[in-house]
Amino acid sequence: DPAAVNHSYDNYLLADPDSLFVHETMDKFTGTIPSYPEVHNFYKVNHAIGQGVEVPSGWQRELREINADLGAPNQVDVTVILTNIADPTYAQALEAKWLYGPKNSLNIVLGVAGDEIRWVRVVTFSRVEMLKVRLRDQLQTLKVNDPKVMKVIRSEVQQGFHRTARRGQVQHGA
Repeated sequence: DPAAVNHSYDNYLLADPDSLFVHETMDKFTGTIPSYPEVHNFYKVNHAIGQGVEVPSGWQRELREINADLGAPNQVDVTVILTNIADPTYAQALEAKWLYGPKNSLNIVLGVAGDEIRWVRVVTFSRVEMLKVRLRDQLQTLKVNDPKVMKVIRSEVQQGFHRTARRGQVQHGA
């Protein structure tokens, strides 16, 4: 059974509520942005979050397995947020509230209408622009219940994610 462990870190962006990372977009979506997922039942995390959309069957298990397999070697924690909000700036509001999430977080936001994925945005502190584009382009062509969704996420993250190292640190694999 895949397990999750909390790690503490200092997010200095949280220290300044007037930071340029806290946008007015948050006001537009007040009450619709979930909290960042936390560990529950001692070792589990819900890595698929539905905001006005039901999370497809099996996604929690599949994302836990992706994180168990890729978490340590790729230094990544993947979360997928599904929303029925048609405006892609919702992802910017999520980014502002979560301040990207932890430094190894990769948050894939899917704008969903019915069974169609209408828009995709990737929120991460890491500088992985090509990965963001590849995920967006591939996921937007799929239906929500298509088994390829998790295969695309696993494959692209495995190939394209590298955590942004802090200044002065050597990045593994670089």
